[in-house]
Amino acid sequence: MENQGETVSVEDAGQRPLEMELLDVNAEQLHPVQSPVMDLGQLWPQAGGVRLRFRADCCEILSERADLPQGPLDLDRDFQIGELTLRLVQTRPSALLQGLNEPQRGQVWNLGARSLSLIGRSGKRINHVTLEEPTVSRAHACLSRQGETYSLQIESSAASFLNGMPLSPGQPAILKDGDLIRLGNALLAFYQPRVRAPHKPKLRIYSLGRFEVQLEAVQVRADQWRSHLSRYLLAYLAAEWPSAVAIERLLEMFWPEMEPERARHNLRTALTNLRSHLKLAPQAALLARTTHAIEFDPSLEVWHDLTELRRLLSQAQQSTGLARQKLQAQALELYRGKYLEDCYFEFAERVRGQLELQLLAVACDLLTHFSELQNWGQVLQVGQQALGLDSCCQEAYLAVMKAARALGRPEEAVRWYENCKRALQRELAVEPNVEIEREHQLARFQL
Repeated sequence: MENQGETVSVEDAGQRPLEMELLDVNAEQLHPVQSPVMDLGQLWPQAGGVRLRFRADCCEILSERADLPQGPLDLDRDFQIGELTLRLVQTRPSALLQGLNEPQRGQVWNLGARSLSLIGRSGKRINHVTLEEPTVSRAHACLSRQGETYSLQIESSAASFLNGMPLSPGQPAILKDGDLIRLGNALLAFYQPRVRAPHKPKLRIYSLGRFEVQLEAVQVRADQWRSHLSRYLLAYLAAEWPSAVAIERLLEMFWPEMEPERARHNLRTALTNLRSHLKLAPQAALLARTTHAIEFDPSLEVWHDLTELRRLLSQAQQSTGLARQKLQAQALELYRGKYLEDCYFEFAERVRGQLELQLLAVACDLLTHFSELQNWGQVLQVGQQALGLDSCCQEAYLAVMKAARALGRPEEAVRWYENCKRALQRELAVEPNVEIEREHQLARFQL
């Protein structure tokens, strides 16, 4: 470490400062944690005899006092020492400089959001990082910040090194987490903690076609649900998400003619069954419940095919040209079948009807588009999707008959005509329109 040009490592140099702080709740002051064991009596006389020991994954209270038990301390939870209220909080990640040798050993400078941090020995210039070391110049270096990138620029002819390599004055060097900086004889470590997004369990709900739910690695298919009511309840909460659903509304929806207390009991049972179907541990998050409403727990990342389909349809309505057709095609592809086909609660029937009307309009729009382009393969595909939504849609029958004939398959066009005639007679007791009859004659002529 005494050789200024040798390569050194973080492991050799010292420990990374702990990314935690103690909040004095009443005084609204934060105190950084800079060592694995912290004596609270040095900061608050009334906390004499109380220490905190920090490990990689937890914090423990070490107390010699009878009024404060030993044990683990949770983040973001207040604890009392007499009239003193403290809270352990996670430090907001930012760039840090830490002194690794005397007389700066253990000292931490938080660079914060400053665009420029000046480094040097105390003197006429006011430095943000002051190093009381004779070999450090009064204006030795500066750290500049652009976005999340920090660079070091030497301003002095005194010896300066980055990870053992000499630095020349005026030449900026980009810093990365864990870099070691030697200015004169002062050794510093640069830390730039990365923000790690907390893990959010993923809940995927498929309610279009075959009903399936997947929570992380656990998948429950439609035929594995012992209680239909539990899956209908989950589907309804998902259909209303991201809004919470009032408990009274749930009771009216699923148990409209039942006494309130009995209905509430049934709701609790359905929620318990839901957790059982998903094989959730007792403390695992799924739903957040208040006195008056229920919603998905905020810790979940929820994906629902109905929500995604509604988003695509809404965006398509607001778009034009190719962007519109692309969104419409994505919506049709996502639609695997009727929404909760075996559910006859009012909400399911309403959603089914709305979706079928919207998607049929989308399909007819695409049929016109692909027919104009004479993209007959796409016309056949979209036409069949349209007829899956409405078996009496004469516009779709006409389009697929034209496509089949254009592809040199007149016998297929005749079969579509026969399907059309049967469906119209069965459902509406009417005959195909004139255009379809004409297309039928053209197909027969090609046979």
